[in-house]
Amino acid sequence: MKDRASVAHRRLRALVVVALLAMGGLAAFGPSGGAFSRAGSAAIAAPTASLVRSAQPAASTPPSASLPTTVGAAPRFTGLLPTTEFSHGPVRSARPLTGVVALSYNAAAALAAAAASGFGSASWNLSAGAGLALPATETTAVANLTLPTGCAYHWIGTPPTELTLTGTPTSASVGTAAAYEFTLLSASVPDAFLLALVDNGTASLFAKETCVPGELQFISGAVPTPAVDSTGAVAVADRVGGSAFLRQYPNAVKQWSLYGGGYAINSALIVTPEPSLWDVYYTAGCSPSSSVGGTFAAEIDPGSGAVITNSTYVCAGYPVTFSETGLPTGTPWSVSFSGSMNTSTTSAVGFAAGNGSWTYAVEAAPGYAPSPSSGNVTITGAAISVSIRFASATTTSVTFQESGLPSGTAWQVTLGAFSTTAASANLSFTLQSGSTPYTVTTLGWYQSSPANGTVLAAGTPLQISISFRLPAMYNLTFRESGLPSGTLWAAYTFGGTPGYSSAQITVGTGTSLSVSIPNGTYSYYLASTAHYNASVPYGYLPIHGSAATLLVTFHYRDAYTVTFTETGLASGTAWYALVDYADLTGSASSTTLTFLFPNGTYAFTAGGAVGYTASPSSGVVLVAGAAAAQTIVFTAVSLPTEYGVTFSETGLATGTPWSVTLGGSTLSSTTSTAVFSVTNASYSYTIGAVSGYTASPTGGTVTVNGGGVSVLVTFTNTAPPASFDVTFSETGLAAGTSWSVTLGGNTFSWTSATIVFSEANGTYSFSVAAVGSATPTPASGSVTVAGAPLTKTVTFASSTPPTSYDVVFTETGLPAGTSWSVALGSTTLSSTTPTVTFSEPNGTYPFTVGSVSGDTAAPASGSIGVSGATAAQTIQFTSTAKTGGSTPNTVLGLPALTAYAILGIVGLLVVVAIVALLLRGRGRRPQPTSTPGTPPPGTVG
Repeated sequence: MKDRASVAHRRLRALVVVALLAMGGLAAFGPSGGAFSRAGSAAIAAPTASLVRSAQPAASTPPSASLPTTVGAAPRFTGLLPTTEFSHGPVRSARPLTGVVALSYNAAAALAAAAASGFGSASWNLSAGAGLALPATETTAVANLTLPTGCAYHWIGTPPTELTLTGTPTSASVGTAAAYEFTLLSASVPDAFLLALVDNGTASLFAKETCVPGELQFISGAVPTPAVDSTGAVAVADRVGGSAFLRQYPNAVKQWSLYGGGYAINSALIVTPEPSLWDVYYTAGCSPSSSVGGTFAAEIDPGSGAVITNSTYVCAGYPVTFSETGLPTGTPWSVSFSGSMNTSTTSAVGFAAGNGSWTYAVEAAPGYAPSPSSGNVTITGAAISVSIRFASATTTSVTFQESGLPSGTAWQVTLGAFSTTAASANLSFTLQSGSTPYTVTTLGWYQSSPANGTVLAAGTPLQISISFRLPAMYNLTFRESGLPSGTLWAAYTFGGTPGYSSAQITVGTGTSLSVSIPNGTYSYYLASTAHYNASVPYGYLPIHGSAATLLVTFHYRDAYTVTFTETGLASGTAWYALVDYADLTGSASSTTLTFLFPNGTYAFTAGGAVGYTASPSSGVVLVAGAAAAQTIVFTAVSLPTEYGVTFSETGLATGTPWSVTLGGSTLSSTTSTAVFSVTNASYSYTIGAVSGYTASPTGGTVTVNGGGVSVLVTFTNTAPPASFDVTFSETGLAAGTSWSVTLGGNTFSWTSATIVFSEANGTYSFSVAAVGSATPTPASGSVTVAGAPLTKTVTFASSTPPTSYDVVFTETGLPAGTSWSVALGSTTLSSTTPTVTFSEPNGTYPFTVGSVSGDTAAPASGSIGVSGATAAQTIQFTSTAKTGGSTPNTVLGLPALTAYAILGIVGLLVVVAIVALLLRGRGRRPQPTSTPGTPPPGTVG
């Protein structure tokens, strides 16, 4: 029977979506799927549906009758999400998340489908999707991503500089998540994958990726909604081991993925996807870049709920802790351990590894050199601690500057044990003195010059120029025969010359497919739709200074039905059959399962019915030009009951890794408990060694008999006293001012706002020196270190009194905006506001208030004393109109002069009017009557 853990791991495929990109790079995809990769990621890579298949005898003609409807497997993606560890450590928060939307799989899938609607004038159907219940929000830089072999990747819109996945709060229901990732396919562009992310209720399209498929398929219609949604699938998986695993690792990353793994083929050779597999996957890390952990994996049929496989794997690693002294608090430092690199701003960097000898290297920090800078550790069943001491040293800044690459192209420099990858023009390192080798690599066909060399660091900053060029390119043409007109087929090439190799995919329906590649030797794969195989589906060919053509012949591949029939199950009980041909899976609640295979021999496993054993549970079926059948007999069995064996520790510092081995299984924990789930029996146990501590007991026997068992383990600290940071933080000094502190007899001066000592537990006296006229508060005292860092704040204040103080005169009674003045000593100041302010040293000064027309000031003069503080004097202005005998300030609401002028003008106008009226009346006296035309007497004619 094939190992269930390996089957589960092989079938657990992570999607190539931007959520994966946000994880800082992924395990590389094979030919039938794509993903981004990152060095140091802990991922279990699953094989793809192979493109390399034995050539079958060619049928004389393709069958004209309708093919039977079958259940099989669509191409799956490879790689698992490295969600728990990044090259430079995960971004995590211990605080509860707020405002997070936790969705079910179906709700998230609907959002992704809506976002993809109409993209590229195509109809995109959901192919696969995964939910991620991360313990906290995680962010990583996009510049660290690298393109997988065999895939062409295109951003939708402007590539972001960093990507974030939202963590799911523990209050969310089982089977829901805040972050989902989806892959969508289209019947019109069957060679492409559309990548989508649903994060905290928002759907986004991030990329389109083209990868050579294992068997190209026309997709018709959307993937049907599963009968068992993510909540049900997770619940089933928890029943068969998931819950027990989560009791050990409550912060494990939980992933559930639905794949359209089955398909039906009609007479027109159109492939219709059907949901056939839920993958439920929990991981708590399991590599040198993680401290403790393991994996749980289960496969659940989304139509019937059958358990296809389930397994639990616990890391057999031991903690390896690097502890530094000598660096200022918060300084980042890095350790490369067995190919993985972790960076920390604390005093410790942690890894885990199994028994054996492991190499490490410590990177110099700016201005500091580590000792030792490299070495080996040997693990023999116990944790390891390595002390690193940093001392002030001459270090060299080394910058590699590239030219010739298209903007945004990632490249990598490996300097000694450390590598940096980015899409920027410069990559920088800090080296301690000495000679260090380097190598330069990039993606695509570009060559670097130089490709390697040696850096000699001697304290002076160095800049190394790297130029990239594209070599001469030549056409490689694949020319096919044997395919029906319009049949889709693909050619995939990879390899070339080391240092500038890449992959090319070309897909089409014509008789020729071409790629452009430089000189080198290449591998190729060929694939097509419609059950046609290439007579030589893979091979190698050279390109040497000229174009080349490869003739390809395709033959029709006969296909026959293979039927699995079960007996012994209660009606409606879910079961499955897994056939090792592109991981074809069938699961049903009926008595039969049917597949479609060409001639050949195929391994299978069967089971999945909870409470039953299958016979045979594994075997082979032979297809030789006719249909084949296999009967599976199920027998009911009693399921053993499991109980918890809980080991609880006391005495360890919070977060210290420790481990227990019970009956051959080892669990590691960074909490105070480690819990096993076992059946009734007696089990021996041993407590793993923890550096600096002794355990009591170190081992023994526990007996489980119908209930849980608890064991208390007490750890006693045998390590020398630890050191903790004692930080003095100043306020009041100008930036860059040097100041000093003496603690326990040691004096340290610095120009930053903090001075840090490293001390063991105890009480220490301290003193702070004055800086010029600035005196510190407190100037002395004591601090007590008790197992944790502490901070003491020191405030500096000037001891020199000021030489002058404000003398403030404040007026009342004047209309707003009125100008007034005060003479103090020999200085006169004016103001249109209520205050006049002087600055004078201590002493007594005479003052005089300037006159304001229409007002009198009180006091109008006097003296005022200044004695080490601000002095104040109020001046009251009073209108003279209120004192009698003087001209009022206002008349009719107007200033007096203005009012009198207006009244005078009005009086004059009145007199003029009276005179005019008198003259007019005199001119209208009666005249004697006269004959018309005769002038009156006395008138000159």
